[in-house]
Amino acid sequence: MRLLGILTAFTLITITIQSALPTKHHPKMASISTVYQYPLPTWIENIAVRPNGHLLVSFLTAPELHLINPFSTPPTDTLIHSFTNTNTNITGLLGIAELSPDIFAFVAGDIPQTATPGKYSIWSADFTSASDNTPAVVKKIADIPGGELLNGMAKVNEHTLLIADSMKGVIWSLDTLTGQSGIALDHESLKAGHDDAGNPIKSGINGLRVDDNYVYYTNSFTGALSKVAIDYETGEIQGEVETMAKGMVDADDFAIRGDGTVYVTRNMGSLVVVLKSWEKADIAGLEAKDVSGPTSAAFGRTKGDNDVLYVSTIGRVNGTFVEGGKIVAIKI
Repeated sequence: MRLLGILTAFTLITITIQSALPTKHHPKMASISTVYQYPLPTWIENIAVRPNGHLLVSFLTAPELHLINPFSTPPTDTLIHSFTNTNTNITGLLGIAELSPDIFAFVAGDIPQTATPGKYSIWSADFTSASDNTPAVVKKIADIPGGELLNGMAKVNEHTLLIADSMKGVIWSLDTLTGQSGIALDHESLKAGHDDAGNPIKSGINGLRVDDNYVYYTNSFTGALSKVAIDYETGEIQGEVETMAKGMVDADDFAIRGDGTVYVTRNMGSLVVVLKSWEKADIAGLEAKDVSGPTSAAFGRTKGDNDVLYVSTIGRVNGTFVEGGKIVAIKI
């Protein structure tokens, strides 16, 4: 997600990008279906998959956390938690990360017109004892006092989270046991674009994942996918930043497959595949209407859908909201 004076300041860029690969190397034709669609003007910001395969999604247009059962006929939606009419200033939810089995952390904040520190906090939704009659337990983990626009989030170990700050252009580290937070990485590859007065006009770092001893992240402004090494035990980022791919302006969240392939969402464009060779390609047969403003992606976790990439959308094509945000299933 990126903010440019809140949601209305987005502008659409080209729906496709030129592939850096010969046609014979393009990913195979995808099988695409809509799992669940919400009414206008729902903006789905992030998606995570529970161990049982149910899909946890956050809304940017409302302070709500929802759960979709993609296996029921038809798929069903359940409101897990809403901050509406609570004694908080939370207006939207963002990144989600599984902190421990079936316990998910998520970003909540008062989405501002401009970057304002102190408006963001991290919460958890515990599904370990949840059932049809017992809701998930939702509670605050900690505030991030210096956070300006907290966005993507990833687990390092069972008490350490990394959180992308799209406006400040840093990665925060949070110890969930003590509630202490600090800047884990401050690097040029994380920074946003600025106007002549120095105010951010486009978000920098956006999506964030930890995989195979590396922190991977996208930058919406530069369109780059980068990585840097991390120590899982200490949570400390180490070594030099390496840029893996470029040319994906408006890059948002992404999913990493077991074979190292990265699927990058572009919230004002297309879904892009970054192969192990770090070359780019579009998914054959995927059109703008199929994934209307993709924001996040995650692979299924059951035997029946581990080859399915679930993608969340904002429902925007050609610069306007034309449909409610939805979850689509792409069989890879």
